[in-house]
Amino acid sequence: MSLQLIKYEVESIDSRWNKLLFVCENMPYKDREMALQLNVPYINLSLKLSERLKGVPKSRYALKVVDILENIFFEKQSNIYWLGEIAILFDKQLHLNPVRLLENMSKRYKLIVSWPGESEGRGLSYAKPGHPEFFTCDETDGKILSL
Repeated sequence: MSLQLIKYEVESIDSRWNKLLFVCENMPYKDREMALQLNVPYINLSLKLSERLKGVPKSRYALKVVDILENIFFEKQSNIYWLGEIAILFDKQLHLNPVRLLENMSKRYKLIVSWPGESEGRGLSYAKPGHPEFFTCDETDGKILSL
C-alpha cells in the first residue's frame, strides 16, 4: 500500500510549486527498495556529500552543498530523485536548514526524501531536544507522507 501511495503522490507532484515529497516511515532501508521499484535513482546523501566535502574548508561547507547537489543530480540525469540517508544535512558545521534547502532544490527537481525523524501535521523534526543535531520545522511546503 505504501508504494502505491508514493506512486500516486509522485504522479501528482508536477501540480505543486515545490516538487517535494517527504516520506516518514519506520522501516529503515525500505526506501532503497521502493526507489528501485519506482525506477527512481536513489542517492545516499550522507555518503555523496561527505565524499565531496573532503578537502573543502569547513567555513565554505554551506556554500558548496548546493553546488555538490547540482552536480550529483546532473550526473544521474533524471527528472526525479530519491534522497535517503540525509542525516548529514543536520550537521551543525554545514550551517543549513535542511527543509529550506530541500524546498529550494525542489523548485528545479522532483525530490522524494526519506525523512529520518518524525512528522506532525505540516511540521518535521529530527532528533530529540538537547541532541546536538536537534532540528524542528513547524511547516514545510513539501508534501509529508507518514507510512
